[in-house]
Amino acid sequence: MPAKYLAGIFDQKTIEAMMPSIPSRTERLAFWRDEYALDSFTVLQRLLAFMLSEPQRPQMRSWLTVSATVLYARPFKQWPEVRLAEDDVPIKYREVHKEVLKYRDKVIAHRDPTHIKGCVGNELPIVSEGNNIFIQRRIRDGGDMRAAS
Repeated sequence: MPAKYLAGIFDQKTIEAMMPSIPSRTERLAFWRDEYALDSFTVLQRLLAFMLSEPQRPQMRSWLTVSATVLYARPFKQWPEVRLAEDDVPIKYREVHKEVLKYRDKVIAHRDPTHIKGCVGNELPIVSEGNNIFIQRRIRDGGDMRAAS
């Protein structure tokens, strides 16, 4: 049915039908959360592909590792209404996920006033063997942590 014109202007009902509704605040925040996470993970994916394809000197590897950690963590470290939930992380990755966020919090984003230079205050050993970058699994041996065999 063609739209009705009133003196060259669409009538109000036709205009309302043609205009998209304005998303609610909840919908806008959900959209922002998802787009922000998608952007963070897309850039992270490109960064990791670069890190694995090109040899880097130790200082550059360190900077790139910090960047990768920040890119991974940022969708989870937003204010509550727009952060990704822990439930969004598959169960089999949650332990490593928590360690990466802890590493970001303790070493990159925040530093204790009593921080000792060169002393990483966590149990997340990131190992780089050539192009192979991985988190070395640790197991508790009494009160101490040691590398898993």
